[in-house]
Amino acid sequence: MYKVNDTVLYNTHGVCKIVGISEKDFGGNHTSCYALKPVYRDKSMVFIPVNSNNALSKMHRILSADQIYSLIKTLPAEYPVWIQDKDQRKEYYEKVLLGEDREELIILIKTLHVYHQSLLDQGKKMHAADRYFMKEAEKKLHEEFAYVLNIKPDEVIPFITEQIKVDEKDDI
Repeated sequence: MYKVNDTVLYNTHGVCKIVGISEKDFGGNHTSCYALKPVYRDKSMVFIPVNSNNALSKMHRILSADQIYSLIKTLPAEYPVWIQDKDQRKEYYEKVLLGEDREELIILIKTLHVYHQSLLDQGKKMHAADRYFMKEAEKKLHEEFAYVLNIKPDEVIPFITEQIKVDEKDDI
């Protein structure tokens, strides 16, 4: 399915390079594993069994630059819908973070930013779980865009903003 030197998104580890395939011993069971090196974390390595559907379901190919530009052009204009029930919200956010739908990820980020701003306007703070999901979603999206577009993760938002401005000028 994947090869050495492929770049993938893996779960909450973000953008990873497959640096090898090796045998690992898991409690007496020898298993072939992908060795993933997170691009933005120097000292970590992640091993994913090549025959584990559960682990592989959390590994996705990264977008191409063309796909990113296309996604930015069609950024979801939907108004975010807040899920009141915290358990349902957590379940949905986990599903989005583990999935590969970048549009859903952008909607999640947008929803949490709108909610966060409404809390700030009321002098309140965001719940720790919601803050965690917002940071993880941003990290995942920013790392992927930064890697593919050869920019720094903290340059992603200004880049997207500039692309939107360029598209708006083109529409006039």
